[in-house]
Amino acid sequence: MRITGTMTDAAGLAIGLAGTVLKFVIFSIDFVSEAKQVYKHGGTDRNLDLSLVVGSIEDTTARLEEQLGVLKDHGFGSDGRLDPEEEVSAHFGFSYTYP
Repeated sequence: MRITGTMTDAAGLAIGLAGTVLKFVIFSIDFVSEAKQVYKHGGTDRNLDLSLVVGSIEDTTARLEEQLGVLKDHGFGSDGRLDPEEEVSAHFGFSYTYP
């Protein structure tokens, strides 16, 4: 039996349609799953993880800013940068220029 062009085209269309339906079903399942997560937890697992990372970075930034403020209060880096020459003169009472 010979397969004609019409049967090949129909088989190709059927496979394409089946693939499209499968993609739609997978998308729908993922969408419903994420909608349930948002309803129960206020966000998806991915978004909740990202908010934890953002909170951690904010805390770390605040601590670094506090430490920088302490250094500035002690005379280090009056222009916002730490300067080794200022450190030497403040601690030892003389100025030293690095070569």
